[in-house]
Amino acid sequence: MTTTTEPAPPMPGTVWVLEFNAPVPPLSANDRRRAIAKAPDIKQWRHAISVAARQQRLPVGQVERIRLDIELRFADRPDRPIPDREASNHNGGATGKALLDGLTPSKPIRKRPFPGAKVATIGQTVGYGLIPDDKDRNVDGPYLTIGEPLEWWPACPSATVRVTITVLEPLPAPVRRARTRAAR
Repeated sequence: MTTTTEPAPPMPGTVWVLEFNAPVPPLSANDRRRAIAKAPDIKQWRHAISVAARQQRLPVGQVERIRLDIELRFADRPDRPIPDREASNHNGGATGKALLDGLTPSKPIRKRPFPGAKVATIGQTVGYGLIPDDKDRNVDGPYLTIGEPLEWWPACPSATVRVTITVLEPLPAPVRRARTRAAR
């Protein structure tokens, strides 16, 4: 008989670094579009980090609390200035939120098809499941910084992203109780 054991949860202080190209230009706090117009961009950011986490084989459902540091590096394009590093760190909060949401489990999207109708599930959000939720008790951050500019070339992405995830607390191990036969 073979037995399988689950991998041990990551220890506090474990660090993972995910690097990928920005799927779309970073989201901005100054963006005045309606939520429905921003939704495709948010979905692409969430998908990008969940794919990067899957490629790195990060554990699912084993981490309680993390610290999330995000570094954006913009291309030094001749036709577009690089954002001011000191003034723009707080402006990328929407990007940080989308990346954070991509590390939480997928959730059903519920909507009323028309006024007065019952709420129906119409799909799922994109998510990985590294942490149980994006509440303050589960996340320290996200902390966004603007890094050194990228050297520009014609096929250069608009930005690259480096996400550093530090485990602060793993999930406690489940308590397993011995099975006993019921008294007859």
